[in-house]
Amino acid sequence: MKENILEKPIIKISALKQALVIIIFISLTIAMPMIAHQYQLAGNIFLPMHFFVLAGGLIFGKKTGFIVGGLSPVIVFALSGRPSLALIPVMTLELAAYGFWAGYFREKELNSFTSIVLAMILGRVVLFLTAWVFLSGNPFIFLFSALNLGMVGIFLQLALIPFLIGLISNFRQN
Repeated sequence: MKENILEKPIIKISALKQALVIIIFISLTIAMPMIAHQYQLAGNIFLPMHFFVLAGGLIFGKKTGFIVGGLSPVIVFALSGRPSLALIPVMTLELAAYGFWAGYFREKELNSFTSIVLAMILGRVVLFLTAWVFLSGNPFIFLFSALNLGMVGIFLQLALIPFLIGLISNFRQN
């Protein structure tokens, strides 16, 4: 009987390989919003940076997810000027939280889907708290606006990331 690909543990790798994976996932996380903007796909709707941050945490663990999530917004801003400077601390902490919690829950042997959902919830808590600290205005409105606009991206992540992990898992088996 075939093993359930959503239940497999994260991939354990050496420090050198982890550094290479971090570079690759940061590169993918940087490329996604640039591609989205090239085709006029709004980043706040499709959440292109979130995809590889969550996947990195799920596949390679909390450390990789945290580093990819924490560095990507700063590098994207340095290269493209997006998102706005005011959003950098909020997005940096939010994405670092997504990557960390996705990896944390996978390391606790929760399945990929459950890990993504929990990481998304805790990441949104961080989003709310950082918006409260770093941005002017009502953090509740900021959070609900982010959730409302990002619903398409959230559903895409919930559908595609477990599928991606399944492909990687099948590739590793062959």
